[in-house]
Amino acid sequence: MPKLVILDGNSILYRGFYAMRSLTTSDGTPTNGVYAFVMMLWYILEHEQPDAIFAAFDPPTPTFRHIELPTYKSNRLAAPPDLKPQRSLARDAARAFRIPVVEIDGFEADDVCGTLAEIGKHAGFETLIVTGDGDALQLVDDTVGPVKVMITSRGVTETKVYDRQAVWDRYGLEPSQIPDYKAIKGDPSDNLPGIKGIGDKGASKLLQEFGTIESVVENIDRVLEKFRPTIEEHASEAIQSKRLATIIRDVTMPEWVQISADYKTLGPDFDAVKALFDKLEFHTLNKRLPQLRHQYAEILPLIGGSDTMDDVPMRTIEPGKEYSTAEDIAAFFGVIRGQKEPIGLLLDLAEPGASSLMAGEIAGVAISAPSGTGHVRWEPFKREIGELLSDANVKKVLYDYKTTYGRLLRSGVHLNGVVDDVLLSAYLLNAGRSGYPLRDIVAESLKIQLLDTHDLSLILDSASCLVSVRDRHNTRMEDAGLMVVYRDIEVPLSKVIAEMELRGVAVDAGLLTQVSQSLSNRITALEAEIYAIAGEPFSVGSTKQLQEVLFEKLKLPAGKKTKTGYSTGADVLETLAADGHTIAAKVIEWRELSKLKSTYADNLPQLINSNTGRIHTSLNQAVTSTGRLSSSNPNLQNIPIRTEAGREIRKAFVAEGGRVLVSADYSQIELRIFAHLTRDAGLLDAFASDTDIHSLTARLIFDVPADNPVTKEQRRQAKTVNFAVIYGAGPFRVAAELGISQARACELIKAYLARYPMVRAYTESILDGARANGYVSTALGRRRYTPDIHSRVFQFRQAAEREAGNMPIQGASADLIKLAMLRVDEALRASQLDAFLVLQVHDELLFECAPSDVPSLANLVREAMENAMALSVPIRTEVHSGANWWEVTPVLSDDSVSEIGTDQ
Repeated sequence: MPKLVILDGNSILYRGFYAMRSLTTSDGTPTNGVYAFVMMLWYILEHEQPDAIFAAFDPPTPTFRHIELPTYKSNRLAAPPDLKPQRSLARDAARAFRIPVVEIDGFEADDVCGTLAEIGKHAGFETLIVTGDGDALQLVDDTVGPVKVMITSRGVTETKVYDRQAVWDRYGLEPSQIPDYKAIKGDPSDNLPGIKGIGDKGASKLLQEFGTIESVVENIDRVLEKFRPTIEEHASEAIQSKRLATIIRDVTMPEWVQISADYKTLGPDFDAVKALFDKLEFHTLNKRLPQLRHQYAEILPLIGGSDTMDDVPMRTIEPGKEYSTAEDIAAFFGVIRGQKEPIGLLLDLAEPGASSLMAGEIAGVAISAPSGTGHVRWEPFKREIGELLSDANVKKVLYDYKTTYGRLLRSGVHLNGVVDDVLLSAYLLNAGRSGYPLRDIVAESLKIQLLDTHDLSLILDSASCLVSVRDRHNTRMEDAGLMVVYRDIEVPLSKVIAEMELRGVAVDAGLLTQVSQSLSNRITALEAEIYAIAGEPFSVGSTKQLQEVLFEKLKLPAGKKTKTGYSTGADVLETLAADGHTIAAKVIEWRELSKLKSTYADNLPQLINSNTGRIHTSLNQAVTSTGRLSSSNPNLQNIPIRTEAGREIRKAFVAEGGRVLVSADYSQIELRIFAHLTRDAGLLDAFASDTDIHSLTARLIFDVPADNPVTKEQRRQAKTVNFAVIYGAGPFRVAAELGISQARACELIKAYLARYPMVRAYTESILDGARANGYVSTALGRRRYTPDIHSRVFQFRQAAEREAGNMPIQGASADLIKLAMLRVDEALRASQLDAFLVLQVHDELLFECAPSDVPSLANLVREAMENAMALSVPIRTEVHSGANWWEVTPVLSDDSVSEIGTDQ
């Protein structure tokens, strides 16, 4: 359903005024309220993505309620002097954002909101009313079109959305009973007296029993005796209060207010917005405007100024054609070969829901060209289709290049001539989204709503949109500086990943069975130990039972409380374990072993492909916000290597056909990238001289004399601080990991920053850039947007700052390993080595290789990985080989110098 958002302008301005500190222009004009108002506008546009939006304001004249009851709202204090001038500024801000302002004499903004919501729901919209006034909860509805209410509380974007169930959960009432509720309990803010002696709970109970205030009065003889006298005395006043508290939903609207299925808001007038910001001296917001134009063009296509898709109307897509004869197909393909423009290509799968490239049989292909869109069935015409798709001269635009290439290759067709992938471009334009369905991409880019079906018409319609989406995405990527990472990394990498997925990796199912039994035995033993401490058997995996044992029976110190009781999360158990509570340590171990058993030892054998005898994980390009690949079905990136059980599972990954496994892993790459980015002399010198960075940091922060050795404990603590600074972990996390006080953790971090002075300057510059631009980026241009960097909610803002600090390092690491994969792939194709890449896990590449080719492969991989990107410090790669993924030994370089480096 299209979404309608209705803003209660007065309420948002009022809340924002009191939520923000004093803010004025150089001539003394107060602006804190309108600043908060603008931030809420942006928040709503970004997060709610409305198709239609209006702002309702109170008129300056009295409303019908004031006329009927002169004391209505008479107890309110006069508006603060600093708030009054901001009322007109808020209206100016709404108009600059091209949000229509609706203000009707004689009626409050609530009534305008109610009427617009009534019109919207009958026009087929999902409606959201944004306000700080709980009166609006009576407008919540789910009968015709859903109407929800977002209530703002503290700050600008700290909100709660109410649907019918949420209203019931809060009041025990239906939304329609809210006016009755106010009539009985009273409303001091509106100066509605209510019925003396009946509060919130009493009002709710009466309405749960009788439904309305009128029914309460009519059935007074059934009401509790203590309430009867006061209800009888104030019945007429209560019924009047209900009438005044009821929001009007049929206010006569101006003729220009039109809400229909094809309505589309225009989005901000960026010239007007900039002029307003100049006037109000919103310098930080002004700096963000150029970048936000591009950011919101992806997050919300309604924003973006004159270069967005406002001129693209909603339209019906021309139906495609089913080509079913050899003659028609030859003619169709002949025209395609004769044109220079790219075609849109989608595979039609027999099982549309298949996500893995190893699943899903091809039923046909949908091809869109300037000459028309058509569908060709696969089985009778596989040869003709294969010839067209392998023709590099026919340029192709796809959705999901990796999976398309892999499925075709699995079917014997080599896809060539791919120029663009709209999945990858959508991902790069906004890497923070949870998913990129083609249907959503088309709707956002072209304002075309594709049918939510899996029939042939959807395949054809989707294919016909690909080239147009590509054109718009490429323009925006050019403007955002994303073309290098798109063209040079992501698009060519799709083929490499597809071939890796098709190869898969071999596992020893028999060994995994043995590991599963061993884990089962250890889990059973742990349970016995836990029961002995608890004094009774219970389900260790049950949160409720574990809560009862830990915090009720054993009386252990409880941590944070959740809706279901005190938390038994990992952080709570780790704290208890550190304090010497053995049962907590054993529960942690029980959870770890249980997860290893179910996720890997038991599950991996079930995922062995019956045709290949190997496991084919999916390596996902468009998931993480930092650019790293993720692994799924199964996830092979989370197998622990620091526990005995995790190492046993790694032993089950083997090579086949007389080959061995070769592992190539970057040594301390994120620390090296961090040194490169900060330009801190101490960090640069350490890596240039191959000094152990953790020992050096220990020597510096603990003031260890040059002639004294650094202890293992000092190095361990220094290592934790090294990574804590990179990842933005604060004293709390450092203290928890090291088992020290937060005060001591603060001292260690402070000492680190004093010894590496450029680190603080670098971090501050990154955060300043994120605040000014709304995003951070890598040297190659990969972006991560930080919409919560200005959040009034501390936790949101802190998380955004941590993400901003991490991104240049983790993003550069992602760029580096991807460039290395491309270089390795190219070098292997040019070599005669019996070796191939089977897996990528974080900073590690895993190969199968003939034993005799291991030295040559090691040299090839080192050269490719260590020269994939230029840093101001040396890049080091550790290469190991062996019969399985754990039992490996170092592969020496040509000069017989061991490549074993310091640990990570």
